[in-house]
Amino acid sequence: MYVRQVNTVNIYQVMHNYVAASIKNPFKPITGDSSFAGTLCVNGIDCILLIVADGVSGAPKDWLASRSVIHFMLEYFQNSDSTISQALLDAVYIANRNLLFGVDNTYGMLSALSAVLYVPSLSKLWCVNIGDTRIFGIKDNTFTQLTKDDSKRIPYKVNGKIILQNGLPVMKTYLTRAIGMTSELSLQTMEFHESVYDALLLASDGFYELPAFERYASWLIAEPDMSQISQNIQRVLPDEISDDASFAVIRFVPLLNTDLRSIIEQGNFSDISRMAILTLLEDNLKKAVLQQDNIYLDKILLFIEEQKIAYNKTKMIELLDLMIENNIPYVQRMSAIIRRL
Repeated sequence: MYVRQVNTVNIYQVMHNYVAASIKNPFKPITGDSSFAGTLCVNGIDCILLIVADGVSGAPKDWLASRSVIHFMLEYFQNSDSTISQALLDAVYIANRNLLFGVDNTYGMLSALSAVLYVPSLSKLWCVNIGDTRIFGIKDNTFTQLTKDDSKRIPYKVNGKIILQNGLPVMKTYLTRAIGMTSELSLQTMEFHESVYDALLLASDGFYELPAFERYASWLIAEPDMSQISQNIQRVLPDEISDDASFAVIRFVPLLNTDLRSIIEQGNFSDISRMAILTLLEDNLKKAVLQQDNIYLDKILLFIEEQKIAYNKTKMIELLDLMIENNIPYVQRMSAIIRRL
């Protein structure tokens, strides 16, 4: 696996979590996908960059193509003095040029690419896509595909004859644009404010074509511990994929203007996001347990029961164990909550 792990940035008025991972097709010796999620400085401005690169398997060394694209883009950003949107385009153009020139005496490599450059200080992000990788905007668990595939489907032929399956032509997808395909590459960026979506997801076709794609993506976005969910997905995907699969996701969580205790005690949480609450709920519950604050703990459990807001079962069992260790009288109640998960 070629993985960049999760990070959290807590600045300004929004908390940002991001993670990227690439999972190898179990029938291949090395993954042709690469992914990146991390911070960098572009022309003196702190940014967060997400990339998914999908090397084309029908071209030479798909793994080298995807990794080279990310390498060249990161290298360019380190020395760029352009505006943010132009720097993103220029980074892609540089990667395209260098792939055309060849890498390690390898020529003809191709790669699809999705990239997002996010500037927390401006509350804005810029996106670019080429090939059949995709970028999705996610709001209230509704997925919107923001990009259009640069590809077409035509009947698959062998020796000039169309191959049939169950009486129907077998269709094959061909890219109409990719990094390394032509020097005449023309791209435009998309620009969004961070408030438009709860999260952005970049995905290769090996990930978004999975039957459980939206379920996996929803887990990444909904669970407070994005790192753990990412690792869980990486463990199970090799049994489900027949192609390399990559994702990169960034989540935007508005920070609360008051403490969670006040919100729970006053019952004023109708306009607060589930994720904003979950980012604070664990610490509040642990503090109540350790301080034997059973009055507040009772209110927390009532809040969990009524609002149906909870962590995954593993996390909830850890909190239950803490309650048992500290002789909290709500063990049975917590156990019942866990059984309903």
